Amino acid sequence: MPEVRWATEEDAPQLAAILMVMADHYRQEPIEPARALASARQWLQSGREEEPHFAMAFAGNAAVGLASVSIAYPGGNLARLLLLKDLFVTAGARGQGVGRALVVFLARYCRDNGIGRIDLSTPDWNTGAIAFYEGLGAVRRSEPVFLRFTADVLSKLVD
Repeated sequence: MPEVRWATEEDAPQLAAILMVMADHYRQEPIEPARALASARQWLQSGREEEPHFAMAFAGNAAVGLASVSIAYPGGNLARLLLLKDLFVTAGARGQGVGRALVVFLARYCRDNGIGRIDLSTPDWNTGAIAFYEGLGAVRRSEPVFLRFTADVLSKLVD
């Protein structure tokens, strides 16, 4: 079973490495190693609740998974909610309980800190992720509709 804990500043190199692997997995633009490391260090040094937080799963000394989360206000009944932005498990560690361990870690954190729910989204084509989350008890909602303002649109709005 993997060890799951909140990432610390010392984990920045491993966080950067896994973020680059994740970007490649999702066919995003490659991330320069120096940029990934600088971003990881910045996020892990911040400690501010509105910054992303990373739960990381380790097998031995190797990072094998991460959950990128942030806390949002207000959720139901004006309680905080945890937004699960990304959950990623490296290819070699899939099917070994890493994803479940990450979600259980987050659930325990929510329970212990008065956070009322975890919200997440996944593309409708990602049937594996949907089955995974539903298998853990997540309830599929027909709402809300997920929308995005891209950088191009943001620029047009302010120009």
